[in-house]
Amino acid sequence: MADLSAGPRCSWPVASVNRRITFQSRKPHLEAAFKFYLVALTGLALNTSIMALATHYFNVPYLLAQAAATGMIMMWNFSANRWWTFKEKTDPTRAERPVWSEIHDH
Repeated sequence: MADLSAGPRCSWPVASVNRRITFQSRKPHLEAAFKFYLVALTGLALNTSIMALATHYFNVPYLLAQAAATGMIMMWNFSANRWWTFKEKTDPTRAERPVWSEIHDH
């Protein structure tokens, strides 16, 4: 049986890169990581459900069902991470500055 801790250990760099570069978020790591893992687990459950429905109830060929499910879950993960995981409350008093410039200013 696979090591169950491998998923969270291996996806921590992915969560960090998404937080910093993809979504340019300043959310605290632990808050963002918790939400990131919830989105990922939800995506896993959705993928499993889509595959079961498509292959067992609608007789869709496995590879076609997996391709469709993968596309749907990619959209789900990106949208949920953008609008929930890494979304920040806007502060009208703070001037917007790209995160990338903060990395190079130090």
